[in-house]
Amino acid sequence: MSDSVHSVRARTWLEFADLQDYESTWASSSSVFQSAIEMDDWREKLQAARSPLGAMKSRELDSIEPLGSPDGAPDGNYMRLVFNSSFENKTAAQETITLFEENDGHWRAAGYFIK
Repeated sequence: MSDSVHSVRARTWLEFADLQDYESTWASSSSVFQSAIEMDDWREKLQAARSPLGAMKSRELDSIEPLGSPDGAPDGNYMRLVFNSSFENKTAAQETITLFEENDGHWRAAGYFIK
């Protein structure tokens, strides 16, 4: 799978967050992610992190790199993508999304951080 496909997978997931469709971010995440946090808890955490930022203005891929298994996560194939993003209320933000390759070969979100 090419880097561009990883970027498309990550951007699709991020678009759910941009639309405040927090349930879809959870539903489209990896089994690793879903087993780590319940949907209601995730919705509250993501809403608390994203709502103060306001509307998405721009997002550019900064880096993409394969990872070993993160601490505490199951063994497998992971990719970390970092985006330089701008929001209505925060002009310089960095979003990091980690993708996990599921047994069916599809890459799905396994983690998300914003700073």
